[in-house]
Amino acid sequence: MKADVIEFIRASNTVKFLKNFSNTNILIGMSASSLILQKVLTLINQLTPEMNFLNLTNINTLNLVVVEILPHWNKLEDRSPNIHKVLNNYNYDVITLSD
Repeated sequence: MKADVIEFIRASNTVKFLKNFSNTNILIGMSASSLILQKVLTLINQLTPEMNFLNLTNINTLNLVVVEILPHWNKLEDRSPNIHKVLNNYNYDVITLSD
């Protein structure tokens, strides 16, 4: 059985806690945790499909932030030669974070 971390987080009321917490505090995710704060994993899945080693078909995430986040930008830039073209055609604001 494959673990679905996002479903576990949803089922444990963590999303409700994080939404309430973010009303009065800054919510920061690092690496993969920054990815699950956004709405969906479409962009990262498009750029690095090999990272979906759990073969998730539901790539909806927690929808706690209104931007897309790309952690490890410097590594992604090296691994994905078409990354700038993909970003130019993407419909959401993207924040890139280098290591």
